[in-house]
Amino acid sequence: MDLKLTGWNAIVAIVALVGFLAYSSIPATLPLDGDAADRIRLELRSEFVRGNIDDMKSAIAEGDNEKLQENVDKVVKSAITFKSLKSKGWGDDVVVRAEILVNGLPPFTGEPVRYYKFNHGPLIGWNLRYEVSWLSYYLKLW
Repeated sequence: MDLKLTGWNAIVAIVALVGFLAYSSIPATLPLDGDAADRIRLELRSEFVRGNIDDMKSAIAEGDNEKLQENVDKVVKSAITFKSLKSKGWGDDVVVRAEILVNGLPPFTGEPVRYYKFNHGPLIGWNLRYEVSWLSYYLKLW
C-alpha cells in the first residue's frame, strides 16, 4: 500500500496528528488528589524514622529522654508540604513528580524533588509502589 499525502491532505493529516497527541497528553498531567499526597507523606515519614533510628537508639541507651523526644518530634511534628505535585499516566502506570518541603525548607534527609511510581484502582485508590528516577517521569508521554 502506497500512501501519499500532498497539499490539503497533508495539512489535514498533520493537524489531526497534532490534535490527537495533544488530546492524549491532557489526561496524563492532571493533578493528584489528597490521598496520593498522603501516601508520599507516609513514605517520607518512614524515611525520616530510618534516618533517625541510630540517634533514637543511643538516646534510649543513655536514658536521655530529652534527646529521644527531640528525635521523635523531628519525625512526627515535621510539616511535610508540596511545592508542586504532578503526575503523568493513569491506571496502573502513573509516575509522580513531587517537590517536597519540610517545615518550609528542603528535606533534611535528601533531595527536594522525588519521583514515585503509583498505580490507581477503584477499590484501593492510590498505591505508592516505589521510587523511580527523574528519567521515568520525563520519558512518560501519556
